[in-house]
Amino acid sequence: MKKILPTIITTLLLSPFFAHAATETAYLTSSSGNPVKNNFGDCWVSSGTKTINSECGDVVVPQTPKKVKPVREEIIPKRIEEIKPEIKTEVKVITLQSSVLFEVNSDVISDQGEEVLLSKVLANSPITIKVDIAGHTDSRGSNKFNQKLGQKRADSVKSFLTSKGLHDVKISTQSFGEEMLLCKAKTEVCHQKNRRVEITLTTEQK
Repeated sequence: MKKILPTIITTLLLSPFFAHAATETAYLTSSSGNPVKNNFGDCWVSSGTKTINSECGDVVVPQTPKKVKPVREEIIPKRIEEIKPEIKTEVKVITLQSSVLFEVNSDVISDQGEEVLLSKVLANSPITIKVDIAGHTDSRGSNKFNQKLGQKRADSVKSFLTSKGLHDVKISTQSFGEEMLLCKAKTEVCHQKNRRVEITLTTEQK
């Protein structure tokens, strides 16, 4: 009898009639809702709930706590877009004759040249972003000499502007020598016109 009992119990539990396991009570129930009992009148207990069935006593079966997967918190960095106001710029070219800026055949800025640079360039705009300085000569003399003279004069203008407060501004210098003549006539008026310094100012406009 003891050997047959476990077989009977297993058969009952696996049969379609008793396949319905109680989810709302502490005991296994049949499809009709009645508690499943063994030959001794004892109820079969389910460990999946704390609910009890009064027909089979007041036995409370502890509920096995379910494993809860930890919720992974995704930290999404906030994207802060800095909206920069549109900067409007203005480009202006100031042409200054070398005879006004420099001593004769020299790259030294004259007193008159300093006054012109102060009034034409430094006082032009309080918000200067970029300064491009280009030195030009006439066609007399060798190309090598003119190229070197044009560079020296452009560098002299840069040094003066820097000493007067434009040290935080990007300043570039370049010499074109006699490559970009404005006048090709062999006259003194034409030569004087070609000897010049062109200063391109890029300024910010509010």
